This record gives sequence, C-alpha cells and structure tokens, in this order.
Amino acid sequence: MFKYTKDLSIEMYHSMQGLSASGLPKLELSPAHYQAYLESERGEVPSLGSLIHLAVLEPLKFEADVVVVGDLRKTENKNKRDEALAQGKFIAREDDFYTAKEVVRAIRKHKMADFLVTKGENEVSGFAIDPLLNVEMKIRPDAILHEQKIIVDLKSVSAMNVNALEKYMYSKRYNYQSAFYRHVNKIITGENYKMVHILVETKAPFAVRLISFSEGALDLSFNKVFELMKVYAECVDKAEWPGYTDDIIDIGIPSYAIEAEMTEESYDYK
Repeated sequence: MFKYTKDLSIEMYHSMQGLSASGLPKLELSPAHYQAYLESERGEVPSLGSLIHLAVLEPLKFEADVVVVGDLRKTENKNKRDEALAQGKFIAREDDFYTAKEVVRAIRKHKMADFLVTKGENEVSGFAIDPLLNVEMKIRPDAILHEQKIIVDLKSVSAMNVNALEKYMYSKRYNYQSAFYRHVNKIITGENYKMVHILVETKAPFAVRLISFSEGALDLSFNKVFELMKVYAECVDKAEWPGYTDDIIDIGIPSYAIEAEMTEESYDYK
C-alpha cells in the first residue's frame, strides 16, 4: 500500500505502524530510546511549534478549536482548561497564541512561503514499504505540491545566521528527515521531489527563511538513514530493542580542550 491519505488525524497517524523521520534521531541513540519515544505521552498543552503548525496549516481549526487559558494556578483557569479539554479543544498559553498569530502574518507576507503552504495539500499522510528491507515507513508532510514536485516542512526557530542554521539543522537531524521524506515520497509517486524547509522566527520581526539541503548533503544523509532503517528492520524481526552496548568505551577530551590542558611538565599517574 503505497499512497498519500488526506483525512487522517495526527493521533491516528501516530498510532499507525511504521518508521517515521521523527524517530530516526532516537533510533540513532539506540533502539531502546526509539521505543521510549514511541511510548512517551504528549502533554495536554500543545507546544509552540504545534500551535504554529495549526495556525498556519489549519487556520479554521485554529480559530475554532484553540482556547486561550491563563495562569493555571487560578481555579477559574483550571476550570476553563478542563472544560476545553472535555470538548476536545486545544488549550494554549496567551503568549504562545499571539506568537502563532504573528507567525501567520509573517508567512502571509512572504510570497513564496505563503504559496507553499496555501497551494498544496496540507497535513497529508504517506505510507510505503522499502523494497529492499521490507520496512514499513510513514511520513506526514506539512504540505505537498505535486505539480511543482515540492515537499514542504514548517519549522519555528530562534533568530540565527546561515552558518548557525547549518549546525542547528544538523543537530536536529533535519537532514535525515529530508532524505527519508524524499525516499518514501519517491516510492509513492515514482518521482524525485525537492524538500523545502520554511523556517520562521518566533520573535519579532518573525523573519522567514526557505532552506533546502544540497543533493550532496542528502546523498550522505541517506547513507546514514539507510543504516538506521536496517537497524529498525532487525529490531522488528527479533522483537528486541536494545539500549547502549555492554562494552566499555574509551573516550578522550574535545580537541579544543587538548591545548588548554597541556602543561610544561607531564606527570605519570600510574
């Protein structure tokens, strides 16, 4: 079953079997970390990032279903929260709510970003099986534009220059996400799509950047992604999700610290 599905809730998507891009950094730590990630509970208050996604990609739902709740130390606010949750609403802190609205305004002013989130299909779910490893995989692009062959990912970030962005994107393993999404999408569509990350700052002036990893970076990243897919396949086959190795690992100190730790004399601690 290789396809995109439109009307699938995020809760239903998370409940379905398959390796996802968000699980790759956890799997890189260890299979046990991946399993713990799958079993972790989501908080009742959406993160700022989740709220921004809702505001940008599902604006009608944002306006209808988000309830702003003040200080939860006050009884009236606790009651308001409980009532909202009982009705299936989303609750949000006041500052997060207004930050999300500012982000929406910034995206609407950015012609290309606005085009990417309004002209494609939003919040679709894709499912495929890797032909070599027989691994079930799933993706949920924030938007996908089939005519332009573009996969869209929306991320909220703090202000940073391009060099800092490279380090940040790598530290979050978003390069793995791009490589994985393109792989799954190609199995579904038979086409090579470009993945564009829309980065929007969460403080004034709420500046917007469009980022895409180079083909060389994606080739290197997919090599690692495929290795992780093999680990996942083995864990599924054996129904075992081990943690760190039992071996003792020898480590050094960071290269920048070596010179700082050097003295004129050396001492033998043995």
